Order: sequence, then C-alpha cells, then structure tokens
Amino acid sequence: MSNESDNLIDKPKSGYSAMGHMPLDDPMVDAIFRDDVLEEGLAARQDTEETYLPTDEIEESDMDLLLQGRTEHSKLPWYKRPSVAMICAFISLLCVGLSMGDSIEISLVLDAICSKANEAHPAHPIMCRSPEVQHMLASVQKWRTILSGLITVAVSIKLGNLSDLYGRRPVLMFNLAMLVFCSWFKLYLFVNNAYHYSTALYLLAETSTAIGGGIFITMGMSNSYLIDLVDEADRPKNLAILTAFLYGGLTAGPLVGGILPVTSVTVLKIGTFFQTFIFFLGALLLPESRPKRLMSKKRRLSTTSAQTSSLNNFFSSLKLLWITSYDENGNLDYNARYNVIKLICIDMLTFSSTVGAGIVIALYGTYKFNWAGKQLSTYAGITTMTKSCVLLAFNPWFTKFLSQKFTKKPKKIDIIDRIFFMLSLGMDVLARMVVILAPNQLVMYSSVAFSGFSSILDPVLHSAVLKYYPYPERNGEYFGCIAMIRNVLFILAPTALLTIYSKTIEIDPKIALYATEFMLVVSLGLAISLR
Repeated sequence: MSNESDNLIDKPKSGYSAMGHMPLDDPMVDAIFRDDVLEEGLAARQDTEETYLPTDEIEESDMDLLLQGRTEHSKLPWYKRPSVAMICAFISLLCVGLSMGDSIEISLVLDAICSKANEAHPAHPIMCRSPEVQHMLASVQKWRTILSGLITVAVSIKLGNLSDLYGRRPVLMFNLAMLVFCSWFKLYLFVNNAYHYSTALYLLAETSTAIGGGIFITMGMSNSYLIDLVDEADRPKNLAILTAFLYGGLTAGPLVGGILPVTSVTVLKIGTFFQTFIFFLGALLLPESRPKRLMSKKRRLSTTSAQTSSLNNFFSSLKLLWITSYDENGNLDYNARYNVIKLICIDMLTFSSTVGAGIVIALYGTYKFNWAGKQLSTYAGITTMTKSCVLLAFNPWFTKFLSQKFTKKPKKIDIIDRIFFMLSLGMDVLARMVVILAPNQLVMYSSVAFSGFSSILDPVLHSAVLKYYPYPERNGEYFGCIAMIRNVLFILAPTALLTIYSKTIEIDPKIALYATEFMLVVSLGLAISLR
C-alpha cells in the first residue's frame, strides 16, 4: 500500500486515541479495526451506565429482590420458613443460658482474686470486700474491656458486611459459637474453687467471645435478620418485639440463677449446658432470611470493592452513617444529615452511660450494700424483666394510642418519635438519680421501675435512623457499623468509669455515677434539638 494510503489509515487511528472517537465511515479503515472500536465503545458505554446508575433505580432493584425473597419464603413449610417468631424465640432462649451465669460472674471473679491473693500472702490475709480487692477487680474488668473491645472493633464491620454477602445465619452462628465456647472456657476456670483460675486465662476466655463480635453482633445480626422479613411500616413494632424477647431472655437467666438452690458454679454449669443445647438446635433449624439472589448480586458487586484496601473499605462503611440524601427540590438535605448525627450521638451517650454504669453499679452494690452473687442476679433480673414488660405491654399500647392522635411520617422524624425519645431518656435520667440517692437496697431496686422505660429507645432510635438511610441492601453493614461504634465505647466507657471509680472510691464512690447521669442529660438535650 502507498505511503498516502498508510497515512489515511494512521490518521483516524491517532485521532481515535487522542479524541476518544474516530470516523467509522472512512473508506480506508479496515473492518477488523472498526469492529474493535465498536466493541470497545459499547463496553465503555455499558460500564458508564452501570457505574452511574441512579440510586433510586439501585434501591428499587434491591427492594424487588427482597420482596421476591419474602414471597418465596411464604411458600415454604413453616419449619423451613424464616419468621419473626423463630428469631425471637431462638435469641430469647439463648440469652437465658448466656445470662444465667453473667450476673454471678463478678462475684466468682472477686472470690477467685481474693483466694489467689491470700494464697500468695498467707501471712497477711485480706477481706474479700475490702477496697484493695475492689481495686484488683476493677483492674481485671478494665483489661477485659480493653482487650475484648479492641478485637470486636476490628471484626464488627467485617462481620456485618459478610452477612450482606453470605447471609445472616452463618455470621450469627459463628458469633454464637464463640459465645458458647467462652462459657465453657470460664466454666473450666471456676470449677473446683477456681483452681484453674488466672487473670491471663480469664482474659483469654474473653478474647474468644470478641473474635465472634460479642453480644453486639448478636443483636445486630438479629436486627438484620428481622428487617429482611418485615415491611418498613412494621419495622419499629417488630424491632421492639425482638428487643423485648431479648430482654426477656436476659431477665429469665439471672432470675433462674438467683432462685436455684445450688452454688454459683453449678448455676454456671446449668447455663452453659442450656445455651449449648439451644445453639445446636438453632444450627439445625434456623433458616436463612436473606434472599439468595440478593446475596449473589452483592457478591458480584463486591468484586470491584475487594480490590481496594481494607482501610478504604472501613471508611466506606463508616460513611454509611454520613447521610447524603436530597429533598424534593434536589438540594442536599442537611437536616437529615444532622438528625442522623444527633441520633448516633444519643446512641453513643446512652450506651456509654448504660454499659459503663453496669459494672460500676455492681461494684457499688458490693461495696455499699455488701451484695453477693444472689443479690446481683436479682437486681439484674428485675431490671431486664421490667424492660421486657415495658416493651411487650406498654410499648404496643402507647404506640397505638399515639398513632391515633398523630400522623406518622415514614421518611423523617415525627412527633411520635420525639415523644418516645423524651419519655425514654427522661425516665432514664430519673432512674440514675434514684440509684445515686438510694439509702438502702429497697430504694436501689425501685430504680428499675423508671429505667425499664429506657428499653424503648433502641428500636425507636434505629427505626428513626433507617428512615433517612438510603441503602436498604446494606442493612447488615449498617448494624455492623453500629456494633463497631458500640464496641469502641465498650472499651472507652467502662475503662474510664472504672478508673474514676477506683480513684475516687475512698472519697465518694458515687462520682462515677454522676458522670453517667451527665451523659444522660446531654442525650436528653440532643433529643429535644431534633428537627
């Protein structure tokens, strides 16, 4: 071919490279090159269309798959069909076994620390309720919180993301398997008068729970399981029912442990055997809630994101809480973003106050009222029983009453949400004040009449956040983010409050409780500012 012809061919090719297109009607372009250009252009166009697919269209397709999955589930026999009743019963029964030994664990650890200290220094025995032993117990609990918290922070978001890709059931079963293993490990440590106990082994047992994400992943996966099954309108009611059953299990465990006429170690044995039985029963019978086609789609989409770094994926998950939505005029809805930030702050403050005060109240009870394992079990049992009763009896009636008086808004916080926030946080502030001022055990026990209403906060708060949440297909990852935040706070809040308690116990053991009251008051102020 002549040089002139070569130039005619090379010119379009170079033009294509420089400008992103070429004149396909040039008679000198060979057919093979033209076909390549067409194929590359179509592929690029398809990639662009998939990348910039409107968010509404993505959400609609995911919702379609979710609705199709629910329709397929409805055709299954009842024993193979995932249901709200099934997850509620399973979690409730498992919590009975898990909590049966939890309330007496502090007493067992305290006795073990005291026994080991007296064995090491037989010439100078110490009293097991003395401030010295309280300092040792606070130190053990602090390191337990730090070590287990660091691990759970690392795994929480990953487990939430895996549940979106591979289903709620496998992640939930892994989480519960680690909890059951931890119970057996602790049983080994405390049998035979804590012969095998050491602080290092006790902390090692706690890290096994943390590898599975801890109780917060249990709650998060249960919530995700339920959300897969129910419509948006029924979400708050069913989340409240699930929370009530969870509290019911946490109530029954300590109460049963408290009334059994056996030793604390025997209670621990019964609880461990029972939770193991329920775990294997669930492993055999609990079906998957997440539709297979939706999981397949998520796995296909995750191939691209898997090429990015873990740190980028971590921050990408956290950005789920930085809401980016638009109002009817197409403007960025800052009100939605600020409301979600306030709701997350309320959750952080109330959680810090609750989980931080839990161990402090237990230590305060052993110090001021000389509480042992039975008294701690009774207090914990009454507390969770009251919360369960509020969720099962008061919450449905009050929700129905408010729904008749006010209009519920599906896409923003409404007056019903605000009333629940005010009631829950106000009663929690009052309950903590009763604990601080309690002159005797009876008044201390009476505080649960007010703190029981704090149980309605969680389901209402998460339902309020999900009103603004634009990614329904990533609910598992959202609850993984919440679990991660709570695990961070599970490190910081108890550690800080235990440090305050151990430093101020000889001055005033209530100072740490004052700090928790301050957090609750700030939460109440944030709730009032919601718009």
